[in-house]
Amino acid sequence: MKKPGTLAWLAMVLPASIAISYWCGRCSSRPCPAEGLTAPAAEQPVDNQTETNLVASANTYTVKEGDDLYTVAINYAVKASDLRAANNLTDEKLTPGQVLVIPSDDEPAEPVAKATATPTPAAAQANPPPKKKAEPDPAVEGISWDAWDGEADVDFNFKPDLTKVRDFIRFEPAVKDFSVQGRYWDSSRMVVRINDDSLRGTNVVFTIKAGMPDVKGRTLGRDYRREFHFNDAIPRVSFASDGRYLAPLGACSVGVECMNAKEIEYSLARVSAHNIVQLLAREERNYGSWYGSVDDDDTLELAQKAVTGKLAVNSCHNEKTVVPVPIRDADGKVVCGTYLLSVKVADKLPEDADWQERSSRCPTYRLVCTTDIGVSARLADGWIYAWTTSLATGYPESGIKVEVFASNGDVIASDVSGADGLAACELPRDANPFAVVASREDGSDCAFLALSNRMLIDETVAGVGGDRAFVDAEKNEAYMWTDRGIYRHGEPIM
Repeated sequence: MKKPGTLAWLAMVLPASIAISYWCGRCSSRPCPAEGLTAPAAEQPVDNQTETNLVASANTYTVKEGDDLYTVAINYAVKASDLRAANNLTDEKLTPGQVLVIPSDDEPAEPVAKATATPTPAAAQANPPPKKKAEPDPAVEGISWDAWDGEADVDFNFKPDLTKVRDFIRFEPAVKDFSVQGRYWDSSRMVVRINDDSLRGTNVVFTIKAGMPDVKGRTLGRDYRREFHFNDAIPRVSFASDGRYLAPLGACSVGVECMNAKEIEYSLARVSAHNIVQLLAREERNYGSWYGSVDDDDTLELAQKAVTGKLAVNSCHNEKTVVPVPIRDADGKVVCGTYLLSVKVADKLPEDADWQERSSRCPTYRLVCTTDIGVSARLADGWIYAWTTSLATGYPESGIKVEVFASNGDVIASDVSGADGLAACELPRDANPFAVVASREDGSDCAFLALSNRMLIDETVAGVGGDRAFVDAEKNEAYMWTDRGIYRHGEPIM
């Protein structure tokens, strides 16, 4: 026997009017009259015993004898589960005279036109449509506080206008440096962060003033005030700047920023030219391994024997202090080359330390280059042009070996600088250069340059778009810059 189609099956098991109304309901969010049906005259009598009599207001229905949950749901083109939930029903049983709320979106649902049933004005007046619920007044539903980071997480019952909320935020004591941002996954929440470490170790009163607007122009009707404790800063260290290049003249030291640390420990190890790319990739966060991370032991294995030491930190509580770390060999001499510098807090860790305090004891790494070779590079038409210059004299350096590395450590191009200090390295097709390493033939000096996006100079033609391959033939262009982050006071650049 051939299996009947959906409409044919419905005609076998349901009355014709119900089957057709169900089929139409699948094509729309509300029922519609089926084609070919003629609505009965208003005065036509209704037999409540043989057909389901659907008499309802705009979005309610009064149950009649013989009704059940599923037939009502089918005729209103809604799910039986939604109908049950809207009326808090625990089962499918209905009682004659019971008034059901028909779930709808913005407009009330209308029942399907029935061949044997017609609404009566008396029933419609007995079941008037409910009034639309009023939108609640803007209010703050909760404020949570992160005592370590100095963050207040505010939960509203509306979407705040983040362009205006700063004018309605107050702190006691006064805080000038604070930030406000929304939660991208929840537009009714915002985070207020205190960026002033001088308030650590004190109680802070956080107030959201009345009048703060939402995106619809409505405003808060009252102040919301909470008092929190801002914890002392966890002892930590970090590098004071992004600079990594040092001239062999001068103090030759790197500044380390300390917070609530009494003593720091440092390690300085020389790095061979062929390992620079590996360490630079880790520092540039462009390193991938089969287990997805790099631990400290692996990093240290790429450097030679380290010079270690400890330095005392003289600072006030909850205040940042910069300590200079010397870049010298075991004999205390300044030697040109690339070094791996690591620093960490040397204070004893409390026995009850949490994960944040323990993580603050992990070392921080930085590649540091003590060199007289200044390197700049330009990528154009499959070539990398590298200029090498003496940082002490400002004159071009000849005889410098320039190598271009990919991120996996392979040398993909190389050249030696001429009298003008220029080395032209032709790249293979589809190459992805990652770094340039310049070194003297005898190995006495070495410098490097990361070819990352943050090191690029924008040379797009204004108003035209696109990169120029090189300087226009009929124009002279000149610019100068330095890639060094640290200089000695009074040291001449050229």
